[in-house]
This record gives sequence, structure tokens and C-alpha cells, in this order.
Amino acid sequence: MIKNISNIKKSIDDHPWPDEKQYLKRCESFTALVPVYINDCLPDFKIAIKSVVLNTVTPNEILILQDGPVREDMSQFIEFLLAQFPNVVKTYARKENRGLGFTAAHGVEIANNELIARIDADDISDVKRFEKQLRVFKKNNKLDIIGSNVAEFDELYNIYSYRTVPSNTNDIYKFSKMRSPFNHPSVMFKKEAVIKSGNYQEIDFMEDYDLWMRMISSGIIAENINEDLVYMRASNSMYSRRGGMKYIRAYVSFRYSLLKKGLISINEFGLSTTGIIFTSLVPVSLRKFIYGLILRRK
Repeated sequence: MIKNISNIKKSIDDHPWPDEKQYLKRCESFTALVPVYINDCLPDFKIAIKSVVLNTVTPNEILILQDGPVREDMSQFIEFLLAQFPNVVKTYARKENRGLGFTAAHGVEIANNELIARIDADDISDVKRFEKQLRVFKKNNKLDIIGSNVAEFDELYNIYSYRTVPSNTNDIYKFSKMRSPFNHPSVMFKKEAVIKSGNYQEIDFMEDYDLWMRMISSGIIAENINEDLVYMRASNSMYSRRGGMKYIRAYVSFRYSLLKKGLISINEFGLSTTGIIFTSLVPVSLRKFIYGLILRRK
């Protein structure tokens, strides 16, 4: 059954922006790390940021990283945020686009808090996302990273699939041998653990998966909350990016590096690369169907 979340979007849109005094009453010490670049759409970015600002528990630092020039309307909105939340919102603008890996790595380095929540510029955070993640961190201070499941929605705000990931450390380790064990827009992690593992690196398409594997090889303690704490925008353009020879080369190269490090077996390498080569060469509509049929839950 398809679920429409237009009511969630409308509720967020209709809610007035709080002033900073109101906002600070719900703050705890963590950073929301939000990369943005020229292809990001302002209405999507607004809903992403507002879903953070309206959470039941809010970050005392929202760090917006402009990866190269952004559109004028985006720049004006960021100026509004800086004026509305002068003690919370911080921004760093780079003249040239360097990609997600480089940008996220810089954000981790300059964040002022030990706990960092990743926010994508076009997704929607559940209203209790941070409250629930912080509760788990407080319950087990040995944890290094916490993610969650995500619900994927299309251009009409219809949820058509869900990406479920394993909950405990052992299952996360096993799952990682074939697929990324975290939904990147849902994670909250410890800055120290990420930097000790080498931080994000400049690897096309695989910046997050590469980081997770290095963290896993260093022996991190991890958990995923078995709830959909992020509504993830999964438009046709997202599936378009997961196709073509450039994507295939990047994926095969990444998986081969894991094989050389002994993190996956030859069978795991063969199965995963065969699957990706096939799905990357079929039309986008069929690729989207395959992802929904095999790799997602309805």
C-alpha cells in the first residue's frame, strides 16, 4: 500500500519558524552537518532544514557546508537562517565544488561537538529523530554510530519503499560485506571515531560505504534503530546516478579494494559486482523496479 506523506510536508511548511530563544530551549550538544551544492533545490532544502529545526530535540550547531557556488535563492535562504539563528547556524562556503567526500570530511573536522548528525539537503527528518538517537547514545556511551531505517518517497511524496538495515553490531558487520550497513542520511556518529578511521575520503559514489567499512575494520560499536527516522527523497535522478559505466567502474574498484584488504571474500566480490553491473546497465525505470523488488521492503 502506497503511503502519501504530503500531510507531513504541509505540517512542516505551515509551522512558523521559531525564534532562536524558543529554539534553544530544545537544544542539546550535537552538530547537524548539512552539505549543499548548486544542484540542490531550494524548496527541498527548506523542508530538510525545517524538519531539523522543528525536531523535539534540536542541535546546538547547524553547520551548512556550501560545496562550491550555490544558486542565488539558496544563498538568500542561508542568509535568512544565519539571521534567524545567529548562535546556532554556521556556514562555510568553498569557491569550487570538491564533492561530498571532501566536503563532509571538512565538516567533521570543524564541527564543535563530538556527536554529529548527517543531514541530506533534500530529505525530511522524523520529528523525534534526534530525541530517539540521543536516547540510545545515552543508554550506551560505548556506541560510535547510530543509524536507522528510511522510508523512500518520490516527487509526489508517495512512499513506495523502505530500506531496512540490521540493528546490532554483529549483524551490521555481516550485512556490510554485501551492502552498505547504514542509511547515510540517518546516521549520528562520534567525531573521534570517524576521524580515527580516516574520515570521509574523495571516492566517487562510495564516500559513505567506504567510511563505514574502515570504521568496521577498526572495531567500532554500532547500532541501527529499527524505525524509519528519515524520509529519503528517492527521485528518478537518484536512480539515474546509480547507472552507467562511471558508476560501475567506481563500484567495482571500491569492492576490489575491500577484497584486497580481506574485508570481503572472492564470492562476495563476484556476487555484488555482477549484480551492480546488471542493474547499472538496464533502463532507469527497470533499475528502480529491481531495487524496490529485491533490495527494499514495500
